[in-house]
Amino acid sequence: MELGVPVADEKPVPVRNLGVWGMVFIGFFWVSGGGYGNETLIGNGPPVLVIALCLAIPLLYCLPISFMVAELSTAISADSGPTVWATRVTNYTIGMHNAYWSVLAWIVDSAAYPVVAAEYVVSRSGACTDPNSSSCLLLKSGVASTMVFIVTVLKLCGLDFIVKFSTLLAVGALLPPIAFMLGGLDELKPGNWEATSGTPVNLLPLVSWMLWINSGFFGVGALAGQVKEPVRTTFLLSTVMLALITVACILLPILVSYSMDTDPNHYSPGYFGTLSSRIYGNWMFQCYQVGAVLSNVGLYNAQMIQSEVAAMYVFKELFPDKVRSWTEKAIVVVCGIITMGLVWLPYDLLVQSSMLLFAPPSLLIFFSFFALRVREPHLPRPFKVPGGWPVAITVSVFPVMLTLYNLGLNMDPWQDGFEIRVSVFVGMLALGIALQMIPCMNQRCRADKEYLQPLIQNTDD
Repeated sequence: MELGVPVADEKPVPVRNLGVWGMVFIGFFWVSGGGYGNETLIGNGPPVLVIALCLAIPLLYCLPISFMVAELSTAISADSGPTVWATRVTNYTIGMHNAYWSVLAWIVDSAAYPVVAAEYVVSRSGACTDPNSSSCLLLKSGVASTMVFIVTVLKLCGLDFIVKFSTLLAVGALLPPIAFMLGGLDELKPGNWEATSGTPVNLLPLVSWMLWINSGFFGVGALAGQVKEPVRTTFLLSTVMLALITVACILLPILVSYSMDTDPNHYSPGYFGTLSSRIYGNWMFQCYQVGAVLSNVGLYNAQMIQSEVAAMYVFKELFPDKVRSWTEKAIVVVCGIITMGLVWLPYDLLVQSSMLLFAPPSLLIFFSFFALRVREPHLPRPFKVPGGWPVAITVSVFPVMLTLYNLGLNMDPWQDGFEIRVSVFVGMLALGIALQMIPCMNQRCRADKEYLQPLIQNTDD
């Protein structure tokens, strides 16, 4: 990934390396990854609720977000797009806070994927007789840390290598779920999908996991500065393809699984592989394990790209004179080290915490979408959400409400882990405020001059 070294008083020209297929292969790991680990959904709600959410979320949450992000990122095309948009429509301080929260959320988010992969490898391989024992937890955390180390080393090779690496991972990750879905067509029992009871509804893990596996559409704008021309065509094609892949990879394995086994107590990460072995034999279980590792490695890599881009943006804006040719690689290494520490936490806590931390920057994206339309209506937008204001307001209602609802659930004192989540949230908020009080953090850097100037000119007109 080549972001270039900024030159004082000169706006860096983005290097556009990503075409449609490059965006699809990297985006695949933002928005899906093959559905590994989605067994968690089945254990937290009755079939009719889980299936309804699997259909509704991509339609009412993913597509609106992808369209809003596409409009913003093609109007203001820059790396770490959400931070640039927030800076432009508010001020430099809020823009920096947006980047701060985004980096935190994406790092915590990315840490969950190696943990899920380790669950597949360790818990389902028979390496541990007691999955909850200290020795088993140590083994799983060690496997997850090893994955993080390997990917960190590979990421130092640059964006072109990562695109090719992601392509291979995507192909390997997709094959087992596709085989499971095709082989399970004869097993389908639609009557099992209509059950409204049998599994208690656990709203926090259910909603958090559902948002987590669909939140990747926010990341489309993170690399907007590297998308090849024509930008509109690239975003349209990649978004449609990614939306279809998301629905298929999330919903179809769940339909097959409900048809084969209705006992929610059986479902933990790796059980899709067990069900696939009933169709094809034991060898398919091994293939599913390999696919799970490839998928979660790709998911981790894709999420870390976003956190590293946001971190690089913050560093360039706060310390423009300190950027060196090796700065970007140093950020990759630092983020990798932090993640190696986070993978020792339970994946359900990581998922819930990441969705809590991502609430503030998510709401800022929605605000930026509307504020930019009001304040800069004549700004060229190669892609624009059609239908004018009525459609723009309509498509944003559900994403905003769902984000606020998830934030409220995380702040509910009756939900398990409330103390930990709130402590993390308050601690990160306090740290952000403390950092903002450091003198160098308040200085007006290049972002003020470059990204706010067009808005100031339009206001004067």
